[in-house]
Amino acid sequence: MSVDKEKSVQAALRPMLPGDVPMLVKIFCNSIEDLASEEYSPGQIEAWISVAEDEQAFGARLQGMLTLVATLGGVPAGFA
Repeated sequence: MSVDKEKSVQAALRPMLPGDVPMLVKIFCNSIEDLASEEYSPGQIEAWISVAEDEQAFGARLQGMLTLVATLGGVPAGFA
């Protein structure tokens, strides 16, 4: 079985860039809303999401530590 490189989506891991912050906020909030909605109360989810309401502070927090961004086709898809 051969892999068609033109049709496959390339996954990569790289350090966070300052321009990633808006997308990382979206990923963070969507992850909480989608993945945690059955495990946490609406109040807990709201409190957790509020951490990212100040995008600049959220970005500064991520930049203050080693934050790696997983990309698919060059687009951020997750981070840690």
